[in-house]
Order: sequence, then structure tokens, then C-alpha cells
Amino acid sequence: MPEKKWGKKIANIILIAVFAAGALGIYNSLGGEDPRNGGAGVASRPGDGPGAGRANRSTSDLGSGDRETSTRKVAVQTAELRRGRVVNYIKINGEVTPRIESPAYPDVSGRIQEYLVREGQQVRRGDRIALIDPSRPGESYSASAVVTPISGTLRKISHSIGDTVNPQSSVALITDLDSLVVETAVPERYVGRLRTGLRAELQFPAFPGEVFSALVDKISPALDESSRSLPIELSFRSIDPRILIGMFADIELVIEERRNVPILPRSAMLKREGQQVAFVVGEQNLAERRILRTGLEGRDYVEVIEGLQPGESIVVKGQKFLNDGDALRIIPGDEQ
Repeated sequence: MPEKKWGKKIANIILIAVFAAGALGIYNSLGGEDPRNGGAGVASRPGDGPGAGRANRSTSDLGSGDRETSTRKVAVQTAELRRGRVVNYIKINGEVTPRIESPAYPDVSGRIQEYLVREGQQVRRGDRIALIDPSRPGESYSASAVVTPISGTLRKISHSIGDTVNPQSSVALITDLDSLVVETAVPERYVGRLRTGLRAELQFPAFPGEVFSALVDKISPALDESSRSLPIELSFRSIDPRILIGMFADIELVIEERRNVPILPRSAMLKREGQQVAFVVGEQNLAERRILRTGLEGRDYVEVIEGLQPGESIVVKGQKFLNDGDALRIIPGDEQ
């Protein structure tokens, strides 16, 4: 019996020790003080929980963290303000047509006996292209030739062999493919800026991404009353055999242009408090806000009249949430 009593006492002592160790661990994990360390907080170790090491952070550590936040640098990309060209343009549509084209007519009435050329064939003025038989029942006459009125390409044969034609019937259409132009019209509000020689850039759905140059070559003397627009013709600067009659063209017609002026990318310009502004890299790489006065505004660039000087470093990316005096961290990027 005495042995059993001693065994129970030992088991109770072990159980009490286990409970005491567990309670001490919970207390320390909650940030309590360990009396074995003279009241000091338990030192943190790698892998401790979210509150680990909190009691050991000094006042100087907190101050250091505050300084890092206050000197945070905004990452931006910059470009040098330069001189260049800025253009203003209008978008219109047009169609490729031949400027020089003429039908070929017979001199007599009769049946088409024969065509001497094929569609797409080159001809010269005066070449014979068809024969007309003017004979009637009981009468026989020699064939009469139809000749081309201009040099060019036989674009279209209008009738079939055996058809009856007269001097008012066109038997073929001759086109000078080197005289292709683009016919279009300009809205009335832009008429005052029109003049011959204005540049235009053309794009065709058949050649995505390619740009073709043209010039205003002809301006109508009167407005189209139904559309209130002014018909004009654009001539190509160089002939491209891929461009065909009837093709649809997207046109950007330059109506105003400035050269050798300070230009700013449109993307770098912001509107704040009703003013146009931009940011430059100032002393010690701090952002400096400038109020702008602009001139001609184009698709990609804006003429700068006041507020910036050529050679200054302008923030072109990262400026949307930038404030005057912010510290900048300049990162490399594409030139604007």
C-alpha cells in the first residue's frame, strides 16, 4: 500500500509540472514578462509569430522606418524636351479614281466584227482596237476600225462580238493608270485652311500598316450643296502599281503644320485645376510642376509656347499621381 501512495504522489507532481510549463508558455507567447529574465521581454527567434521581437525594437528603429517612408522615391521615365514638327490634321475618306480616262467610239453604225486587243493591254493613241462591219442586207462595205483616243490601258471592253453599235456607243474604255488620284471632300468648316500642296497620308485596308503620301492637287470652286463639303483631288507623290482604281482610302489631311518648335508628347501633359501642366526633373531629382501655354496640338505632340525649355528633362511616364516636390527615381525607357 505505501508503494501505491508514493506512485500517486509522483504522478500528481508530474501532472502539476506539465500544467505549469504550459501556462508559462502561453503567457510568454502573449508578450508577458519572464520573471527569470528580471522582467525583460522574451527575445524573438527566427520563426516566431507575428509579435516576435516586438519588445526588443528600440525607439531609433521606429524612427528609421519613418524616415524611409518619407523619402520614398517615385519611379518615372523621362525624355528631353526637343524641337521638332507638330501637325494638325483632319480625317476623311476617299476613293481612287483615274484622272485621265476616255471611252472609244466607232465612226459608223454596225456589228462588232472583231476586237484586236484584250482587256489590260497597253495601247497608244491611234491604235486600232476593234473592227465594225457597217454592211446592211444587200449591201457590203469594208470594216471600219475603232481607234483609241488616248494612250493607256484597255481597262474595259463594253460589248461582245456581234453586238450592234452606233457612233454614240462606247466599245471600250481606255485609262491612263499613271494618272490615278484620290477623290474626297473636306467639311465646310475647314475650307478656309485649304490650299493646293497640302500634304496627306493615306492608308488602304488592302495594305494594313503602310502609309502612302499624297498632295492636294485640285480644289473644286464650289461646295457640294447636299453634303456642305468641298470636293478635292489628291495626287500620289509616287506611283505604286498595287494601288487600284476603286480602292477605299483612309486619309489624314494636314491642314496646319509647325516646324522647329519645342514639342512635348501629349501623354506627358496633364490637366489639373483647369490648367495644362507637366513635370520636370528639378534639383536633387525632385519633381517640379510647370504650368504650360501650348500652341498647335497634333495627334502625338503638342507645341510648347511657355513653361518648358528645350533640353529640360520631362517626366513622360509615371506622372499621373505625381506631386510637386516628390523625390524621383528615374528608370530607363524608350525615347519619346
